Amino acid sequence: MEREPDFLSMQAGIHRGAVVEREGRLFGAPLNLTARIAAHASRGQILCTESIARAALGISGMASRPIGERRFKNVSFPVAVYELVRPGRVAGPGIIDPVCRMHVEIEHAAATIPHEGATYHFCSHECARLFSESPERYLEP
Repeated sequence: MEREPDFLSMQAGIHRGAVVEREGRLFGAPLNLTARIAAHASRGQILCTESIARAALGISGMASRPIGERRFKNVSFPVAVYELVRPGRVAGPGIIDPVCRMHVEIEHAAATIPHEGATYHFCSHECARLFSESPERYLEP
């Protein structure tokens, strides 16, 4: 997809777990978590949970890097999130700007703000300003 001109950008989330099928529809907590992780991904990003990142270790041409723990709506525990990448694309540790949700390489972050025991990195000073004025607006409960 990366090599296709004018191809729509994609984002994805991958998790695994038992689901229930009723009348052709799937239900279960793993589906909720997968949807939350997919929504958290930035353009061009594939995010996953730790079990998927471990499984990716055995796949040639695939690597994972930790993004950090995240809290998601309707998920009662923090989730360790990883990004799946091709080894040639691994440019260094990166995270997601909590304001604009853009992928930010830590060493190129425009601003960094510590908040309640965690450190947040931002793509721009504007995102950092918005976060510092109202962090609860950008953090999942």
